[in-house]
Amino acid sequence: MALYKSANALLKRLTATHHTSPYGVGSSGVSIYDTAWVSIVSRNVEQTGTRAWVFPKSFEYICSSQAEDGGWHGDGSLIDSIMNTLASLLSLKLHEKDGWQLPDLSDKVERARLFLDNVLQKWDVPSTERIAFELIVPRILQFLEEEGISFEFPHRAALENLRDQKLKLLDLDLVYRGQTPVLYTLEAFVGVLDFDRLRTLKVNGSFLTSPASTAAYLTYCSVWDEEAEDYLRQALRRCSAYGEGAVCTVWPTTLFEFSWTICNLMESGFEREKLDESCLNRVGQVLHSALVAGNGLVGWDGEYSHSVVWNPVVNVLSIEVESRR
Repeated sequence: MALYKSANALLKRLTATHHTSPYGVGSSGVSIYDTAWVSIVSRNVEQTGTRAWVFPKSFEYICSSQAEDGGWHGDGSLIDSIMNTLASLLSLKLHEKDGWQLPDLSDKVERARLFLDNVLQKWDVPSTERIAFELIVPRILQFLEEEGISFEFPHRAALENLRDQKLKLLDLDLVYRGQTPVLYTLEAFVGVLDFDRLRTLKVNGSFLTSPASTAAYLTYCSVWDEEAEDYLRQALRRCSAYGEGAVCTVWPTTLFEFSWTICNLMESGFEREKLDESCLNRVGQVLHSALVAGNGLVGWDGEYSHSVVWNPVVNVLSIEVESRR
């Protein structure tokens, strides 16, 4: 009975959080990369004619998270360290140029530069697996070159060749017409896409529930977007358990968390009849609404057609959806 008590407490916590948040729920781990992009967001201050950093706590989080070797690490992979450190170094340089008062800021910049100079020499680009790295890394390298920091490494030509090949496959005009994967990595398309034309493609303030992409959009669009700012503030608040100023790599993830929880409970032998009926009904209603809206397909949070809700979950909750695909 203790196990069922814990399981029902989990279900109640999930559904209660969803009920009280207009955005949904999400508990994925902290992302240095996304936090770095959030720390870069600034806006014009009309009274003074200057620009102000919108999320200074995110920059403080980045500064305090630098490792002894000068990098920022995450899942243990080399590409994660490279992308985290590139984005963090860009944030450091932009704050340094703006006169941010931090005694060891220049030292942090140099340590990050040395770390990247070392690991980039070892980077095997052709064997790397990471969503859109071949588009994102070259763009951040360009940003850093604009700030006076450049890197040469054995596989840079291979990286840029990958980028060129990918761009040839993309019809960027389609991006302005609806939800496409490009919206998840807008930071790679600064100066390529007209961000002002993307404004109506936000859902609940974000682009594909990506803090990094939304932060890049907010930084480089010509008219300030209050809805995008509010989304980032909500993401910061919901991820505060990991540290003030930090954000997750994707938020919210309502449908994933609902489906994953139910699926794991069922596969672990829990009986439906002994689980909280009201919570199961609530989860079923949320998933059903998303499946109907998405014609049988849903994304992390129900707003985008990326993936499919697991059949075991659909069966357990008796969700019936007539797909028109």
